[in-house]
Amino acid sequence: MGVEAWGEGANWTKWGETENGTEYNEGKVVGDAPLQLSSTGVLSPKEVLSYEAGYSTFQVYISITDGKSDPVYKQYYFSVKDTLDDGTLSVSGNALLGSGNLGGATVWQDLDNDGVKDAGEPSTTSSGEGYFVLELTESATDSPILASGGVDMGSGLANNAVLKINSNLKLESDRNWGEYAISPLSTVSLTMQNLDRSISDKKAALDVYKALGFEPGWHEGDGNYYGSSFWNFQSMTGNTASGDWEVNQLNVYIVSNLVNLIGQVAAQGGLQIAQDVLDDVNAKIAATANVGGTSSQSLSAAQQSTILQAAYNAAMEAVAELVTGLTSFDGFRLGSENPVTITDTEGSTAVVHTPGFSVTGGVMTLDSGDIQVNQAGMQAALDLDSGATGLKIEVEVGTLPSTGQTIQFTGKLIDGTDSTIDTGERAIEVRFDVTVDPTKTVGASDYVFVPASSDITIIYTGEDGTVTSTTVTHSGNMVNISVPTAGGAPVFTVDLLEVFSKGIPQTDLSTYFTTETASNGDYYSELTFTGASLSTSEGESFTKVIAPFKIAASTTPVAYTNDVTISESRGWGQLTVTLSKPATENFSLNYRFTGGDAEQGTDYFWWSEQSGYRQISFITGQKTAVINLDVRDDSEAESTETFNVELSVAPGSEDKIILGTEIVSVTIEDNDSAGASAGLDSDALVAKVLSKLESP
Repeated sequence: MGVEAWGEGANWTKWGETENGTEYNEGKVVGDAPLQLSSTGVLSPKEVLSYEAGYSTFQVYISITDGKSDPVYKQYYFSVKDTLDDGTLSVSGNALLGSGNLGGATVWQDLDNDGVKDAGEPSTTSSGEGYFVLELTESATDSPILASGGVDMGSGLANNAVLKINSNLKLESDRNWGEYAISPLSTVSLTMQNLDRSISDKKAALDVYKALGFEPGWHEGDGNYYGSSFWNFQSMTGNTASGDWEVNQLNVYIVSNLVNLIGQVAAQGGLQIAQDVLDDVNAKIAATANVGGTSSQSLSAAQQSTILQAAYNAAMEAVAELVTGLTSFDGFRLGSENPVTITDTEGSTAVVHTPGFSVTGGVMTLDSGDIQVNQAGMQAALDLDSGATGLKIEVEVGTLPSTGQTIQFTGKLIDGTDSTIDTGERAIEVRFDVTVDPTKTVGASDYVFVPASSDITIIYTGEDGTVTSTTVTHSGNMVNISVPTAGGAPVFTVDLLEVFSKGIPQTDLSTYFTTETASNGDYYSELTFTGASLSTSEGESFTKVIAPFKIAASTTPVAYTNDVTISESRGWGQLTVTLSKPATENFSLNYRFTGGDAEQGTDYFWWSEQSGYRQISFITGQKTAVINLDVRDDSEAESTETFNVELSVAPGSEDKIILGTEIVSVTIEDNDSAGASAGLDSDALVAKVLSKLESP
């Protein structure tokens, strides 16, 4: 019947008939619309659509009838998703500083991440209201959006800071509207992400709110977390109740101002220190006997600007370090949440495990002993069958090395339960060198690679204990770093079968993965990274990873879940239970709330007898289920409280599911006080700023 369309690069246009008839279509017929509808009900564009230059949003009006009955009218909404596939990604937003918008600022994408606007880098100028539209050519943490210069339209003062924001926010949040608020708060958030790339924009912003003693309020969804113009909440009079969203926006405004004040104080302090030092030098020279022809020196405008920017940036880095508890790390530091993933493949189904781990004595041991890996799939991969894939261990890394590393990699795979090769057990050991070149693009094939000069040593131990060793030339990369398309932490991947398949030509491994060995299906893998700088997010160093697993002809799904935090202001939350693969048969899990210092009925609700259990059930093919969590929004100022969710396999469901997580913690955040831990340590903040200013 009709189509309406509009976009950044095209005005609103109407073709044909809509709910308002033909009004405003200016004679345009539906046959001329950019979309077409087939007789089988398939809607498709007549030509390639452009988000930047054409229509990006469509409303389609359709009449459906069999020719006998009254027609049924339907209205559908479609939008064009902006991606980098056409070479550019359009983002828009506002530059905010202190009390107002940042007008007349240069906004650009810093492709080489050096903080300097270079020729060829995409750029624009913000309007008097701070508004900008920028066409990105990359979307990554290493190529952020920066804003410098301009005037704080609220105070009329010139801007002496360089503000920053993560350029992959639009793709990461999967929100087409892509409104960026580049502000002091977004600058701290990006700095936090540089300390741990697994931190999302949302988490970074919320952590800063809480560190400064503010309740985040209703802060749901994904998108812009860094503030809005003051007019968005200036209607709050205080005489009537305001919703959590309005309160949250006011808090964001205040938090961003506080962060900016910290930066401005540091900037002026840094400049004063530099001027005092120069004054002392001038005085010493003037007081020196027999010295003539000298004149007092002063800082140029350019030098003052450089000092102001450096001191402001030092303050942002100091705040980020205090909020995260992290400092810069020259190496691979794991992300903070679920950094390890083990992926197996059963036919076309990816079986994904997210085990926990522990580190002792420089050795990381994965909690993977109960994980069952498909025997046929693993053997097919080891036999190099076409289309077969093996077992992959992937690790989200929060930081990457800033200096080059040469790593001696050793991988062992034993059909046993430990590193000792007992009688009747077999083992494959593979050794090669790995080079990390941080001057290359993260994710490129020459960023992490096996040098051409590095041969691969394969050591095979047979069931009778006979050891054979040989050397082969390498082909392809067996370890790599990749960057997710939608943004987030880089992923360090070791393809176990790609590594151990190098030993295939050296011996007969056609029956390697079997349950008929001395180990009865238990396998032990050990990966050693000698010379590597590896650390957990908590600072535990390690150079060896142990990952035991089991081989099974028919594998059992594993249930995983994570700790969760709920704000009192929200009042509820959900705990998601995720299976490693869709359920193969119907089963149930019992759960109950227990432990912690939160009180049932006072701080949270349990809709059952306290002594009993409730259940969540999975049917065949189901992969996720949720446990509802209800907390009480009281008016009492109190500290953060917790309770636990205890999981167990329900009677009758044994052997149908394995619990990867048996107990998780629920944290309740109070919204009536800042809490005893809120607030930044001013002494620590000053010490960090001064230390950074003293560093070259």
